[in-house]
Amino acid sequence: MTITVDDVVTSNAWGYLHAARCLNCRTYQDIWVLSALQTPEGYCVNCQMGALRDVMRYSENVLSEEALIALRDSRPRPTEDTCYSCEGISNLIQSWNGLGGEVQVHDDRDCSRSCDRCDTQYARHNWRINSFYSGDLVMVDFEKIFGQECCHKCQQEIYADGGGEDNFFHCTSCESMEIMDDSAYYNGTRYCDECYTNNVYTCDECGDSYWDGDGHYCPDEETSHLINSYSYKPRPYFFGTATYHMGFELEVESDGNSIRDGAEVVSNALGERIYLKEDGSLSQGFEIVTHPHSLEEYQQNFDWDALSKLRRLGFRSWDTSTCGLHVHVSRTAFGIPNSRRDITKIQAHELRFMKLIYDNERQISRLAGRTSSYATFEDKGRLVSKIKHGNQSNGRYSAINSDNSTTLEVRVFRGSLKPQRVLMALELIQCSVEYTRDLHVSASNKALSWMMFTRYVVDNASTYPNLFTAMEKSFMSDSVNES
Repeated sequence: MTITVDDVVTSNAWGYLHAARCLNCRTYQDIWVLSALQTPEGYCVNCQMGALRDVMRYSENVLSEEALIALRDSRPRPTEDTCYSCEGISNLIQSWNGLGGEVQVHDDRDCSRSCDRCDTQYARHNWRINSFYSGDLVMVDFEKIFGQECCHKCQQEIYADGGGEDNFFHCTSCESMEIMDDSAYYNGTRYCDECYTNNVYTCDECGDSYWDGDGHYCPDEETSHLINSYSYKPRPYFFGTATYHMGFELEVESDGNSIRDGAEVVSNALGERIYLKEDGSLSQGFEIVTHPHSLEEYQQNFDWDALSKLRRLGFRSWDTSTCGLHVHVSRTAFGIPNSRRDITKIQAHELRFMKLIYDNERQISRLAGRTSSYATFEDKGRLVSKIKHGNQSNGRYSAINSDNSTTLEVRVFRGSLKPQRVLMALELIQCSVEYTRDLHVSASNKALSWMMFTRYVVDNASTYPNLFTAMEKSFMSDSVNES
């Protein structure tokens, strides 16, 4: 089918159906058809445009971005009042907009929300991405206090009555702001009284406290109270100043030595920078999880001697069949979605980043030190669907796991207690993010080839010294094998 700009902009291609949940992004929107181009029915305008961009990739007449914007803006504008949040036109109610006036919105949780304390209904007027792929609207100035979702006005009243916001804390169990006087600590984390009372129990045999559902082993069974359950996820602390941060998960196994001793060594050395978790894939060990750090913070201020101490205690990571190293990079590394157009740019950067990893599987696996069923490359060739819709061939056991709403998890690395190997992994991920940030990719320039990436690493060897050294060794090894 031949498509011209005049066809799509002047042919009255848009047809309004109704207000409903978009079949693609699942948000409550006006539903349109773009009949002249036979795009999917049941989609909102933004998802229609995304489908059209996919069609354009295989069309002889590719429209420019300006033409696509002109097409989007050419749809008929509703003559009646529209929803303040999503511009839909059906089933509207009056609502306070959070800025001082009343507006029309849908009576739907995507477009409006009532304060649990004062029952005032607010429009969700700020576009923010809650789940990166769902496009949900969230009201950013609501906060959960004493178990209730409170508007900004109620927040200020509650904090004033409680002696100021500094007298409150965030309970990581119920995700609510609670007053500090009514709290208790467990495993170094503060919980509200209700969560502590309902979840923390004392063992009748040894007197140790444990969290309900985690199970409990008395000290003579060599399990340290420092090791949390697999589901444990505290509120993150950020170390180092940067536009984005990274964290890693390193699995370690004990070679018959005391797990308690190993846990205490790591916890004492790294303190609040890390926490420890159980992992069902390990035989006799634990997982070291870092809070988010900047790369510079890892390189300059992280106490890597903690890993050497573990090695001296008899712990292993590289010489096992169970241990891996996973690096999480914040999605803010690819941009901040302040508008829907930003999302397109972010997804394009994510695509370049993922293609660099997936298209160079052999070289990445060589640097990573392994191939693994826990980090498959089966998504190669289907990365657009992975990024836009979260479709993953092997679930979270993909080379890059995109299930997390706030991070991308690169799972390819073999575990290691050598600081240089862990730093190499962190440098590889940040280097890949920066290399692909403004990269122009075409079939002729081979921008995503390993050779071109290697040149970038060489040019930035001072920023990524451990990656440069590892790639140099890998090149020398290939040269020896080829001779």
